[in-house]
Amino acid sequence: MNRKEDTPQRIIRRKYEEKHKDERQAAHKVWGTSVDRSLANEIDDFLIKHNIKKVELIYAGFKALQNQYRRVLRTLFNEAVRYEWIAKNPVCSTKIGAGSSNTSLRAVPEKEVFSFAETREFISKLNELAPEDIYKKIPIKLMLLMGMRTAEVCGLRWSDIDFKKKTIRVNRNRLYTKEFGIYEKEPKTATSLRDIPMPDALINDLIIYMEWFRQADALFDERLDEYYLAVNVYRLPIFPQSIGQYLKRYERQWGMKEVTCHGLRHTYCSLLLSQNVPIQTVSKYMGHSDSTVTLKVYSHFIPDTQDTALTALNNIME
Repeated sequence: MNRKEDTPQRIIRRKYEEKHKDERQAAHKVWGTSVDRSLANEIDDFLIKHNIKKVELIYAGFKALQNQYRRVLRTLFNEAVRYEWIAKNPVCSTKIGAGSSNTSLRAVPEKEVFSFAETREFISKLNELAPEDIYKKIPIKLMLLMGMRTAEVCGLRWSDIDFKKKTIRVNRNRLYTKEFGIYEKEPKTATSLRDIPMPDALINDLIIYMEWFRQADALFDERLDEYYLAVNVYRLPIFPQSIGQYLKRYERQWGMKEVTCHGLRHTYCSLLLSQNVPIQTVSKYMGHSDSTVTLKVYSHFIPDTQDTALTALNNIME
Protein backbone atom coordinates (compact mmCIF):
# COMPACT_ATOMS: atom_id res chain seq x y z
CA MET A 1 0.00 0.00 0.00
CA ASN A 2 1.40 3.39 -0.97
CA ARG A 3 1.71 5.71 1.98
CA LYS A 4 0.15 9.13 1.63
CA GLU A 5 2.50 12.04 1.25
CA ASP A 6 3.61 13.50 4.56
CA THR A 7 2.39 16.96 5.38
CA PRO A 8 3.27 19.06 8.44
CA GLN A 9 -0.19 18.33 9.87
CA ARG A 10 0.15 14.55 9.39
CA ILE A 11 3.62 14.52 10.94
CA ILE A 12 2.39 16.44 14.01
CA ARG A 13 -0.66 14.18 14.40
CA ARG A 14 1.44 10.99 14.09
CA LYS A 15 3.90 12.19 16.73
CA TYR A 16 1.01 13.09 19.04
CA GLU A 17 -0.59 9.64 18.62
CA GLU A 18 2.71 7.86 19.26
CA LYS A 19 3.33 9.96 22.36
CA HIS A 20 -0.12 9.27 23.85
CA LYS A 21 -0.49 5.68 22.65
CA ASP A 22 -0.28 4.17 26.15
CA GLU A 23 -2.84 6.63 27.52
CA ARG A 24 -5.33 5.79 24.77
CA GLN A 25 -4.92 2.06 25.29
CA ALA A 26 -5.47 2.47 29.05
CA ALA A 27 -8.59 4.53 28.40
CA HIS A 28 -9.96 1.84 26.09
CA LYS A 29 -9.56 -0.77 28.81
CA VAL A 30 -11.25 1.41 31.44
CA TRP A 31 -14.16 2.63 29.35
CA GLY A 32 -14.57 -0.32 26.99
CA THR A 33 -14.32 1.96 23.96
CA SER A 34 -12.33 -0.47 21.83
CA VAL A 35 -13.94 -3.29 19.85
CA ASP A 36 -12.19 -6.57 19.13
CA ARG A 37 -11.41 -6.95 15.41
CA SER A 38 -13.30 -10.25 15.10
CA LEU A 39 -16.39 -8.62 16.66
CA ALA A 40 -16.01 -5.60 14.37
CA ASN A 41 -15.92 -7.91 11.34
CA GLU A 42 -19.00 -9.75 12.61
CA ILE A 43 -20.85 -6.45 12.95
CA ASP A 44 -19.81 -5.40 9.45
CA ASP A 45 -21.05 -8.69 8.00
CA PHE A 46 -24.37 -8.31 9.79
CA LEU A 47 -24.84 -4.74 8.50
CA ILE A 48 -24.04 -5.77 4.94
CA LYS A 49 -26.34 -8.80 5.10
CA HIS A 50 -29.29 -6.70 6.32
CA ASN A 51 -28.45 -3.66 4.19
CA ILE A 52 -28.03 -1.39 7.23
CA LYS A 53 -25.80 1.67 7.09
CA LYS A 54 -23.50 2.35 10.02
CA VAL A 55 -24.98 5.79 10.52
CA GLU A 56 -28.45 4.19 10.83
CA LEU A 57 -27.13 1.81 13.48
CA ILE A 58 -25.53 4.66 15.42
CA TYR A 59 -28.72 6.72 15.23
CA ALA A 60 -30.85 3.78 16.41
CA GLY A 61 -28.47 3.23 19.33
CA PHE A 62 -28.61 6.92 20.21
CA LYS A 63 -32.43 6.93 20.23
CA ALA A 64 -32.49 3.78 22.37
CA LEU A 65 -30.12 5.45 24.83
CA GLN A 66 -32.33 8.53 24.91
CA ASN A 67 -35.36 6.40 25.72
CA GLN A 68 -33.42 4.57 28.44
CA TYR A 69 -32.48 7.84 30.14
CA ARG A 70 -36.08 9.01 29.83
CA ARG A 71 -37.39 5.83 31.50
CA VAL A 72 -35.00 6.31 34.42
CA LEU A 73 -36.02 9.96 34.85
CA ARG A 74 -39.71 9.07 34.61
CA THR A 75 -39.30 6.44 37.35
CA LEU A 76 -37.45 8.88 39.62
CA PHE A 77 -40.05 11.62 39.17
CA ASN A 78 -42.89 9.11 39.73
CA GLU A 79 -41.38 8.36 43.12
CA ALA A 80 -41.14 12.09 43.83
CA VAL A 81 -44.85 12.43 43.05
CA ARG A 82 -45.66 9.44 45.26
CA TYR A 83 -43.86 11.07 48.20
CA GLU A 84 -45.62 14.37 47.35
CA TRP A 85 -42.34 16.22 46.80
CA ILE A 86 -43.70 17.51 43.49
CA ALA A 87 -47.25 17.81 42.12
CA LYS A 88 -46.78 16.04 38.77
CA ASN A 89 -44.18 14.19 36.74
CA PRO A 90 -42.60 16.64 34.23
CA VAL A 91 -41.23 13.82 32.06
CA CYS A 92 -44.69 12.40 31.26
CA SER A 93 -45.82 15.62 29.58
CA THR A 94 -42.88 15.76 27.17
CA LYS A 95 -41.90 13.97 23.99
CA ILE A 96 -38.36 13.29 22.77
CA GLY A 97 -37.50 15.48 19.83
CA ALA A 98 -40.63 17.60 20.18
CA GLY A 99 -38.75 20.82 20.89
CA SER A 100 -40.90 23.82 21.67
CA SER A 101 -43.82 22.49 19.62
CA ASN A 102 -44.73 19.42 21.66
CA THR A 103 -47.44 17.55 19.78
CA SER A 104 -47.62 14.57 22.13
CA LEU A 105 -50.37 16.27 24.14
CA ARG A 106 -52.41 17.85 21.36
CA ALA A 107 -56.11 18.33 21.93
CA VAL A 108 -58.19 15.66 20.18
CA PRO A 109 -60.44 17.23 17.51
CA GLU A 110 -64.09 16.17 17.44
CA LYS A 111 -63.75 14.81 13.89
CA GLU A 112 -61.52 12.00 15.26
CA VAL A 113 -64.15 10.63 17.65
CA PHE A 114 -67.74 9.41 17.52
CA SER A 115 -70.37 11.71 18.99
CA PHE A 116 -72.89 10.36 21.50
CA ALA A 117 -75.43 9.68 18.73
CA GLU A 118 -72.81 8.17 16.40
CA THR A 119 -71.62 5.88 19.19
CA ARG A 120 -75.11 4.54 19.79
CA GLU A 121 -75.57 3.94 16.06
CA PHE A 122 -72.18 2.23 15.79
CA ILE A 123 -72.90 -0.09 18.74
CA SER A 124 -76.29 -0.89 17.24
CA LYS A 125 -74.60 -1.91 13.99
CA LEU A 126 -72.09 -4.06 15.88
CA ASN A 127 -74.92 -5.84 17.66
CA GLU A 128 -76.47 -6.73 14.30
CA LEU A 129 -73.38 -8.69 13.21
CA ALA A 130 -73.82 -12.41 12.63
CA PRO A 131 -73.01 -14.66 15.65
CA GLU A 132 -70.02 -16.18 13.82
CA ASP A 133 -68.41 -12.70 13.68
CA ILE A 134 -68.35 -12.30 17.46
CA TYR A 135 -64.54 -12.59 17.52
CA LYS A 136 -64.38 -9.43 15.38
CA LYS A 137 -66.97 -7.53 17.41
CA ILE A 138 -65.58 -8.02 20.92
CA PRO A 139 -62.12 -6.41 20.43
CA ILE A 140 -63.76 -3.33 18.89
CA LYS A 141 -66.24 -3.07 21.78
CA LEU A 142 -63.40 -3.37 24.31
CA MET A 143 -61.74 -0.28 22.87
CA LEU A 144 -64.95 1.69 22.60
CA LEU A 145 -66.52 0.74 25.97
CA MET A 146 -63.35 0.31 28.04
CA GLY A 147 -60.99 2.89 26.49
CA MET A 148 -58.28 0.27 25.98
CA ARG A 149 -55.37 0.64 23.58
CA THR A 150 -55.02 -1.83 20.70
CA ALA A 151 -51.94 -3.44 22.28
CA GLU A 152 -53.80 -3.80 25.60
CA VAL A 153 -56.76 -5.50 23.92
CA CYS A 154 -54.42 -7.87 22.06
CA GLY A 155 -52.66 -8.72 25.33
CA LEU A 156 -55.89 -9.37 27.23
CA ARG A 157 -56.45 -12.93 28.47
CA TRP A 158 -59.62 -14.44 29.93
CA SER A 159 -57.93 -14.68 33.33
CA ASP A 160 -57.80 -10.85 33.39
CA ILE A 161 -61.61 -10.63 33.56
CA ASP A 162 -63.35 -10.58 36.95
CA PHE A 163 -67.06 -11.12 36.42
CA LYS A 164 -67.80 -10.83 40.15
CA LYS A 165 -66.24 -7.37 40.44
CA LYS A 166 -67.31 -6.49 36.88
CA THR A 167 -63.81 -5.32 36.00
CA ILE A 168 -61.07 -6.02 33.48
CA ARG A 169 -57.43 -5.90 34.59
CA VAL A 170 -54.94 -4.46 32.09
CA ASN A 171 -51.74 -6.44 32.66
CA ARG A 172 -49.79 -6.50 29.41
CA ASN A 173 -49.35 -5.23 25.87
CA ARG A 174 -49.08 -7.42 22.81
CA LEU A 175 -47.25 -5.63 20.00
CA TYR A 176 -45.71 -6.12 16.58
CA THR A 177 -42.57 -4.63 15.03
CA LYS A 178 -40.65 -5.63 11.91
CA GLU A 179 -37.51 -6.20 14.00
CA PHE A 180 -38.99 -8.47 16.70
CA GLY A 181 -42.25 -9.73 15.23
CA ILE A 182 -45.08 -10.23 17.77
CA TYR A 183 -44.06 -9.92 21.43
CA GLU A 184 -45.46 -9.06 24.86
CA LYS A 185 -44.34 -6.42 27.34
CA GLU A 186 -45.66 -4.64 30.40
CA PRO A 187 -47.75 -1.49 29.86
CA LYS A 188 -45.66 1.63 29.24
CA THR A 189 -46.32 3.23 32.66
CA ALA A 190 -47.25 2.05 36.13
CA THR A 191 -50.64 3.77 35.84
CA SER A 192 -51.38 1.76 32.69
CA LEU A 193 -51.70 -1.28 34.96
CA ARG A 194 -55.31 -0.71 35.96
CA ASP A 195 -58.77 -2.13 36.62
CA ILE A 196 -61.57 -0.83 34.38
CA PRO A 197 -65.27 -1.35 35.20
CA MET A 198 -67.36 -3.17 32.58
CA PRO A 199 -70.83 -2.01 31.54
CA ASP A 200 -73.56 -4.65 31.80
CA ALA A 201 -74.05 -4.89 28.03
CA LEU A 202 -70.39 -5.79 27.55
CA ILE A 203 -70.57 -8.40 30.31
CA ASN A 204 -73.45 -10.07 28.49
CA ASP A 205 -71.45 -10.06 25.26
CA LEU A 206 -68.47 -11.65 27.03
CA ILE A 207 -70.63 -14.40 28.50
CA ILE A 208 -71.78 -15.29 24.98
CA TYR A 209 -68.17 -15.02 23.78
CA MET A 210 -67.07 -17.53 26.44
CA GLU A 211 -69.60 -20.03 25.11
CA TRP A 212 -68.08 -19.56 21.66
CA PHE A 213 -64.69 -20.57 23.13
CA ARG A 214 -66.18 -23.55 24.96
CA GLN A 215 -67.49 -24.91 21.68
CA ALA A 216 -63.89 -25.43 20.57
CA ASP A 217 -62.41 -26.52 23.92
CA ALA A 218 -64.34 -28.40 26.61
CA LEU A 219 -61.55 -27.55 29.10
CA PHE A 220 -61.65 -23.83 28.30
CA ASP A 221 -62.61 -22.83 31.88
CA GLU A 222 -59.49 -24.55 33.19
CA ARG A 223 -57.26 -22.76 30.68
CA LEU A 224 -58.36 -19.16 31.01
CA ASP A 225 -54.77 -17.94 31.26
CA GLU A 226 -53.90 -19.63 27.96
CA TYR A 227 -56.58 -17.96 25.85
CA TYR A 228 -56.52 -14.39 24.54
CA LEU A 229 -59.70 -12.45 23.83
CA ALA A 230 -58.47 -10.99 20.53
CA VAL A 231 -58.38 -14.12 18.39
CA ASN A 232 -59.26 -15.40 14.94
CA VAL A 233 -61.94 -17.96 14.06
CA TYR A 234 -59.59 -20.74 15.24
CA ARG A 235 -59.31 -19.13 18.72
CA LEU A 236 -55.64 -18.24 18.07
CA PRO A 237 -54.18 -14.77 18.82
CA ILE A 238 -54.65 -12.33 15.96
CA PHE A 239 -52.13 -10.03 14.33
CA PRO A 240 -52.43 -6.69 16.25
CA GLN A 241 -53.25 -4.73 13.08
CA SER A 242 -56.25 -6.97 12.32
CA ILE A 243 -58.59 -5.06 14.66
CA GLY A 244 -58.00 -1.85 12.73
CA GLN A 245 -58.77 -3.68 9.49
CA TYR A 246 -62.06 -5.00 10.90
CA LEU A 247 -62.98 -1.53 12.14
CA LYS A 248 -62.26 0.25 8.85
CA ARG A 249 -64.18 -2.39 6.87
CA TYR A 250 -67.28 -2.02 9.04
CA GLU A 251 -67.20 1.80 9.05
CA ARG A 252 -67.06 1.87 5.25
CA GLN A 253 -69.69 -0.85 4.95
CA TRP A 254 -72.08 1.10 7.21
CA GLY A 255 -71.26 4.51 5.72
CA MET A 256 -70.00 5.89 9.03
CA LYS A 257 -67.25 8.29 9.96
CA GLU A 258 -63.84 6.59 9.78
CA VAL A 259 -62.59 6.62 13.37
CA THR A 260 -59.35 4.76 14.10
CA CYS A 261 -58.77 2.23 16.89
CA HIS A 262 -57.16 4.95 18.99
CA GLY A 263 -60.09 7.17 18.04
CA LEU A 264 -62.37 4.65 19.81
CA ARG A 265 -60.27 5.16 22.94
CA HIS A 266 -60.63 8.93 22.50
CA THR A 267 -64.38 8.42 22.08
CA TYR A 268 -64.58 6.52 25.38
CA CYS A 269 -62.85 9.35 27.22
CA SER A 270 -64.84 12.12 25.55
CA LEU A 271 -68.17 10.39 26.30
CA LEU A 272 -67.34 9.94 29.99
CA LEU A 273 -66.31 13.60 30.33
CA SER A 274 -69.41 14.78 28.45
CA GLN A 275 -71.51 12.87 31.03
CA ASN A 276 -69.76 14.75 33.88
CA VAL A 277 -67.69 11.83 35.14
CA PRO A 278 -64.93 13.36 37.35
CA ILE A 279 -61.66 14.02 35.52
CA GLN A 280 -59.67 12.03 38.12
CA THR A 281 -61.85 8.96 37.53
CA VAL A 282 -61.56 9.22 33.75
CA SER A 283 -57.79 9.66 33.99
CA LYS A 284 -57.54 6.53 36.13
CA TYR A 285 -59.57 4.40 33.70
CA MET A 286 -57.57 5.73 30.75
CA GLY A 287 -54.30 4.83 32.46
CA HIS A 288 -52.91 8.35 32.20
CA SER A 289 -49.94 9.19 34.39
CA ASP A 290 -51.56 12.42 35.54
CA SER A 291 -55.05 13.92 35.34
CA THR A 292 -53.49 17.03 33.80
CA VAL A 293 -52.74 14.92 30.72
CA THR A 294 -56.43 14.05 30.42
CA LEU A 295 -57.41 17.68 30.96
CA LYS A 296 -54.92 18.94 28.36
CA VAL A 297 -56.13 16.55 25.65
CA TYR A 298 -59.87 16.29 26.36
CA SER A 299 -60.91 19.43 28.26
CA HIS A 300 -63.02 20.72 25.33
CA PHE A 301 -65.36 17.72 25.77
CA ILE A 302 -66.26 18.78 29.32
CA PRO A 303 -69.68 20.54 29.37
CA ASP A 304 -69.77 24.23 30.18
CA THR A 305 -70.60 24.44 33.89
CA GLN A 306 -71.03 28.22 34.13
CA ASP A 307 -74.72 27.97 35.05
CA THR A 308 -73.95 25.37 37.72
CA ALA A 309 -71.22 27.57 39.16
CA LEU A 310 -73.46 30.63 39.23
CA THR A 311 -76.26 28.68 40.93
CA ALA A 312 -73.83 27.51 43.62
CA LEU A 313 -72.60 31.06 44.23
CA ASN A 314 -76.15 32.44 44.37
CA ASN A 315 -77.05 29.77 46.92
CA ILE A 316 -74.14 30.90 49.10
CA MET A 317 -75.29 34.51 48.95
CA GLU A 318 -78.88 33.72 49.96
